[in-house]
Amino acid sequence: MKMLEGTIATVPPQGGYKHPAQPGIPFDTTNVLFICGGAFVGLEDIIAKRLGRGGFGFGQMSENRQVAADGLLRQVKPEDLEAFGLIPEIIGRLPVIAPLDALGVDDLARFLQSTKGSLIQQFRKLVRFHGADLTFTDAAVREIARIALERGTGARGLRSVVEEVLEGVLFEVEAGVRYVITEKTVRGGEAVKQSLSQPRAPLSWHVLKRLASGKNR
Repeated sequence: MKMLEGTIATVPPQGGYKHPAQPGIPFDTTNVLFICGGAFVGLEDIIAKRLGRGGFGFGQMSENRQVAADGLLRQVKPEDLEAFGLIPEIIGRLPVIAPLDALGVDDLARFLQSTKGSLIQQFRKLVRFHGADLTFTDAAVREIARIALERGTGARGLRSVVEEVLEGVLFEVEAGVRYVITEKTVRGGEAVKQSLSQPRAPLSWHVLKRLASGKNR
């Protein structure tokens, strides 16, 4: 808590754990902005109890139930955090409480295809190593996002859903074929196969090693 108030902290020069015999670098935390975040699972139940509403209990949280939970989190007060388990000394030193909305289908779909190094880009590159190609329809991307949202695993759960969808493709990749993942594919169907006009040659081991090391020249 001294760090939050502002103090001279000793930081190891090489990082890691501090050693009694190791000289440290003094660091003034007076003007440092501290942001503490977390999932705080179950906090909405405490807020609902304070407001006289029913809790959510256990089980999967649907999109509508998640919206209701987000509405409760906007009404969080310091006493709710204390009932959750935070000590008053910590709460008093973090005066600003900023609840964030949960990710929706549109957010998860954007993570799948629009972010740098997205999952779709990773799996597409993996399929290209075998001389094939891979593409997802917009409906398929939204369906994957919807399944991940229903499971309540957030953005981290997208990989497991995509791996389940591509399981049949990744184990039997055919060179010269473009695999189109549709909404039907996500729901258990097979990927649509299209012949490439100019088949890709499988990449050699040396090219794969160069790509892995970042020396793509």
